[in-house]
Parts: sequence; structure tokens; C-alpha cells
Amino acid sequence: MLNRLLKIMAGGLLLFLIAAGFYLGISTIAPPKEGPGTLFPVSTNEKTVLNADNILRKEKTYLCGDTEVIYQGMVPESMWGKEISEIANEYPAEQGWVIDNTNKPLIILKRQVEDFCPEHVNFRHLGTVNNKLCVYEGPLGYDQKLLRVEETLTLDKLNPGLREALHQSKVFFEQSIKKQEQLRKQLEFKNEQSLNAALENIDEMD
Repeated sequence: MLNRLLKIMAGGLLLFLIAAGFYLGISTIAPPKEGPGTLFPVSTNEKTVLNADNILRKEKTYLCGDTEVIYQGMVPESMWGKEISEIANEYPAEQGWVIDNTNKPLIILKRQVEDFCPEHVNFRHLGTVNNKLCVYEGPLGYDQKLLRVEETLTLDKLNPGLREALHQSKVFFEQSIKKQEQLRKQLEFKNEQSLNAALENIDEMD
């Protein structure tokens, strides 16, 4: 009876040792997976590949600094599987495009256009060219589009207050907020009609 009991115990011990050895061997070859919520480091040479999880936003930035969102939604299927470098070839920098993928999964395609936004395209403001009064398209502070020069209105014919305002407008964004508002009232107009009305009474502008 005792011999039988010893054989049973020996057999159980042998099975335990075999099972332990098998488990240790498996653990060495293939470590157990991390549980949910574990963060893994991302390789520094990771390539961003677009897919259905990405959100695409297309923007236009105007001369006046205003931005218009022309599309926002899921990345179209035509872009799925493409890397950012491939997208850059389709939206080249030479045409004013910039790609921003710093806020994944959002991908932003920005384009600088050489025009004013719909709100400011009708604005006009006064400035100076070659010591003469001139008219620019757009709001005050943005002198990219010269429309015309008032050949007969040289600076020496203008009131001192208007001459000073025109001088300050050349460094418009260096002025205080209060001064900027004052200059807008003097030199900026919502449309061509209000500009022409002011030019007809240029002697009264101060």
C-alpha cells in the first residue's frame, strides 16, 4: 500500500515538473502580451499613411490673413494608403500648399492665395507712392495690391493731419490698437463709392 502511494506521489511530482518546464519554455520563446491600455513607443522613422481614420481639412489663407475652411471630413478613398510625401506631390508648395500633420489624426492642407477674402476684397485704403496719394485694395495695413495713383495729389497738397496719418499707416501693425482704429476711420473705406466720396472732399480730411 505504501509503495503504491509513493508511486502516485512520484508520478504527480513528475507531471508538475514537466508542466513547469513547459510553461517556462513557452514564456522564454513568446512573452505574454501586455494588457489593455499599455502604451508602446512609436518609432521615430514612422511614416504617416492616410486611411479612413484620418480627418482631412482644406483651408485657404487670404492676403488679409483670414482663413476659409473649404472642406472638412473623412479623408477621401483616393488618398487611402498614401504617405504624406505622396500627398505633398499632389499639393505642391510651388502652388502655395502647406501640409500640417502635427495633430494626428487631423491632416490639414493649407493654401495661401494671392487675393483678399470675400469680406475684404471690396475694401479700399489710402497710402502713398513716390510722394503721391494712392489707393490700395483691401483693408489698411495690407499694401499688396496697388490700384491707382492719384497723380495730382502730392503729399505737400494734403492737410498735415492726413500726411501724418499716411506716414503712420506705413507701419500700421506697430501702432497701438487705439491708433489703428483711428487710422482705419481716416484711411480705410468699405467700398469704392465711399472712397470716392472721401476723395471729393480730400481738403476736409484731417
